[in-house]
Amino acid sequence: MSIVDELEKLEDLRRRGVLDDDEFAKAKAALLDGTPDASEQPLREHLADQLAEVKQQNELAQLDREWEIERQQYLIADRWGRRYVPTPGIAIAVAVFGGVFGLIWTIMAVAITNGAPDVGAFSIAKVAFPIFGLGSVDDCADLDER
Repeated sequence: MSIVDELEKLEDLRRRGVLDDDEFAKAKAALLDGTPDASEQPLREHLADQLAEVKQQNELAQLDREWEIERQQYLIADRWGRRYVPTPGIAIAVAVFGGVFGLIWTIMAVAITNGAPDVGAFSIAKVAFPIFGLGSVDDCADLDER
């Protein structure tokens, strides 16, 4: 590593408040002299410890931010706009409601289209409406599995 890189690191540490002006001046003088002073070794160790701690804190903060973004995707809103974590009871209720809706839709679609003629839109309706109902029942089964 070059002296310029070392000086940039020292300046960065001073700007972030890790080093005060006196510590910065001593470290800079020692670096420019080219002779590491024995009294500078504890300062270097202290700085290395502080740098490792700052890195760890930054990693933890990044994890917290990522988790909060992920968590927001799973929250649901009530009618007043408050967001909360869904309960298993809500999931079961939605699955049961969707399953009953899909079953009723399928029965009605088969009953209504059973006597319809096989021409034009009626032939499409005989297939499309029951399939939509079965799809609704299947979607609710997927909710139960989650």
